[in-house]
Amino acid sequence: MNQSTPVTPRSESVVEGVVVRSTGRWVHVKTCDRVLRSRVRGRFRLQERGPTNPVAVGDRVSMRIGKDGTGYITRVHDRDNHLSRRAAGRVRPYPVRQVG
Repeated sequence: MNQSTPVTPRSESVVEGVVVRSTGRWVHVKTCDRVLRSRVRGRFRLQERGPTNPVAVGDRVSMRIGKDGTGYITRVHDRDNHLSRRAAGRVRPYPVRQVG
């Protein structure tokens, strides 16, 4: 995917889009006419959805555009689908029994 397109700052209007790339603290959000480089607000990282990044590729989000042209995610909409798996290195919550 191409780099995000710089934008001219707008008034404090809310923009909605879909996350198309997630790399650490930065996510790329596709709106109706461009892809914005955006950040997740700290309160989501502390409160929402456990110890991992609260935003995943495919999530619908609402955000505001900052003066520097980057987006600041203010809301993560409910997901229609959800896939989960145990994170690497996590201890199993149940004992493993060997058959044999």
